[in-house]
Amino acid sequence: MGKRSSPNNRIVKPGDNSRDIKTFRLSSVNAVEGNHLFSSNYEGDSGAKNNEEIAYEKGLSDGMNAGRLQILKEIENELKLLRSLIVGIEKMREEIFRNIESVVVEMSISIAKKIVYEITENEREVVVTTAREAIKKASDREMIKIKINPVDYETLNKNRTALLKSLDGIKSIVIEEDPAIQPGGCLVETNQGDIDGRIDSQMRVIEDEIRRRKTEAKKIS
Repeated sequence: MGKRSSPNNRIVKPGDNSRDIKTFRLSSVNAVEGNHLFSSNYEGDSGAKNNEEIAYEKGLSDGMNAGRLQILKEIENELKLLRSLIVGIEKMREEIFRNIESVVVEMSISIAKKIVYEITENEREVVVTTAREAIKKASDREMIKIKINPVDYETLNKNRTALLKSLDGIKSIVIEEDPAIQPGGCLVETNQGDIDGRIDSQMRVIEDEIRRRKTEAKKIS
């Protein structure tokens, strides 16, 4: 019996080499093309992924920039509001100070009046000083009439001689009681006119001077 040929011991006939070579070549070409196709697909996928990443990063950057701009705009609005509040507070503070100043001035005047009135009510000698200062302002001192409150009459009358000696030009002094005049004050009548030495009148003069100076101080500031 002849030997059976196994696949491994296959006898290559003439012409089979060329067919196998062709088959090998085709297989090699297919493999190369397959690798190229795989590589192309991989590069395509990689490029698409890169484009997606770039688009994502760009969107993220644009979003962050837009967020920053929005925050800066909000901060600017808050700063504007803060500046307007500061200006309003400054104006309010100035107004408060002006009001407080006016209140303090009026309160000071009121306290001064109270003190003066209490002194004139209790200190009888005040009328002597008031009469002397009023007579000093008189240009004609020959004939003088002094009107005072009845409670001050005795005190001033006792000091009549002292007044005559302390002031030049006085020939005659007449003292007259007048309930309309507040204690401590007086009204001096002369041939050339009257000199107002009443306490209320003097306090008004002081008040007017204080208010005038306060107004001038405001204009300067």
